[in-house]
Amino acid sequence: MLIAMKQRMTTTGMVVTGTAIFIAIYDAIAIHTKGIEASVSVFLQDTVLMSPAVSISIGVLIGHLFAYMQPRPPNRGGTQNDSRESTESNRE
Repeated sequence: MLIAMKQRMTTTGMVVTGTAIFIAIYDAIAIHTKGIEASVSVFLQDTVLMSPAVSISIGVLIGHLFAYMQPRPPNRGGTQNDSRESTESNRE
C-alpha cells in the first residue's frame, strides 16, 4: 500500500498526510486515556488565548498551504530555467 501511495504522492504530500494522521491518532489516544483536556484542540485553544501570535502563525501557515499557486508547465527534460527561457523566447 505504501508503494502505491508513493507512486501517486510527492514526498511533501506523504509527510503532510502522515503528520495529519499521526496528530489525529495521537489526539484520539490522548482523549481516550486522559480526557478532553489532553486533546490537541484544547492545547491550541489555550495557547492562542495566552499568545495571539500563535493564532496569527497558524493562520499564516494554513493560508500558505491553501494559497493559489500558478500551475507549472510540465518539465520536458530541461531545467526549470530552460523552460522559462523557452517560454520567454516564444513570446518574442
